[in-house]
Amino acid sequence: MADFIIDHVSIVDEKSIKSDVEDSDEDISTLKKYIFRKRRKHVKLGSYTDEVNGIDMYDADDKIYDCDKCSQSFQSKTSLLNHMRMHQKRSVYTCAICQETFKSNNELLAHKETHKNDDTVFFCNTCEFAFTNHYDYMVHEISHKKRGSYKCFECGNCYKPSYIATHIRVHYNIEVKCDICDKTFNCDKNLKSHFINLHSRRIECVECGQKCPNRSYYDYHMRKHTGVKPFQCLYCGKGFASKAAKRIHTRIHTEEKPYECPICHIRKIQQGDMNAHIATHGNVKKYECDYCSRKFFNKQSLLPHIRLHTGTRVFKCTLCKRTCTTRTGLRSHMVYAHIKDRDYKCKLCNMSFKTHLALKRHNTSKNHKNNEYANLNKSQ
Repeated sequence: MADFIIDHVSIVDEKSIKSDVEDSDEDISTLKKYIFRKRRKHVKLGSYTDEVNGIDMYDADDKIYDCDKCSQSFQSKTSLLNHMRMHQKRSVYTCAICQETFKSNNELLAHKETHKNDDTVFFCNTCEFAFTNHYDYMVHEISHKKRGSYKCFECGNCYKPSYIATHIRVHYNIEVKCDICDKTFNCDKNLKSHFINLHSRRIECVECGQKCPNRSYYDYHMRKHTGVKPFQCLYCGKGFASKAAKRIHTRIHTEEKPYECPICHIRKIQQGDMNAHIATHGNVKKYECDYCSRKFFNKQSLLPHIRLHTGTRVFKCTLCKRTCTTRTGLRSHMVYAHIKDRDYKCKLCNMSFKTHLALKRHNTSKNHKNNEYANLNKSQ
């Protein structure tokens, strides 16, 4: 409540507030702790491109900045300009070496490969340092700018000097190498994650001896042995060992499909399914079965097929002795052999089903549509 009063105290006359509390020493001492704020002036900026050139990102004026596109308010020019990038569609990327333009950053990255064998030397205009690597030269140039914004030459976006060095990495094929195994990564963050997961001290599972890279993964791994599933679906009560598994499962109930194929626009629940689907648009089936030479687009399709040749049944039913070669086969067995409840009901046809998928399939059937049409005629 105190925070609310302090934030809105500028609306009330300062003298009247002091006179109301001058009889109470405790209230006066509390009042002196705070500085009364002045009302901020609202300023509307024009287009994004009009503001980024030469703008001082550290504006000392006590103002509020409004976006002229959606009327959102911000307390600094920096916040506003970062927001306005959402309204700006970048269509031109310029090579900082030869000034050739491209429609996408991927095209720019591919183009920069042609400059790798150049013998060009880049001189700093401020201190005359010389560089043979253009990325090192750009980072050095940025080090001379201490305040204000820095406009990226290649994409036109503006950033603070503290962040621009991180940003321009996206315009270069920068690789960092692990000193232990020589594996390369595109950024320091991925290298650090690799080192922690593979080369740092690991935690050994007391049950099976598997070594886990960190404590959180160890806790997740132990749930396989204990059977504890602390994350429960709010729709059907099913338990999961991780938040990610629960989140993906929930999309079955909400019918949310956030991943869209850029080729045929079909939507999928999770990224792995989308990657497997996109591979089917290509003409090359890279994964070949060693037993029958049949080819597949991805490993997920190849592995269950190989089990048909080897007879390996890795998925075991916990309620009977039935084993299956695929997880899908085990799931179907559990539903049709052991589940008796039919919790998914069609109110129109008075039919019930064991799974949400079966109900959804029924809703697209000819029988359901005929009943739907007949019910519509009755209502009219």
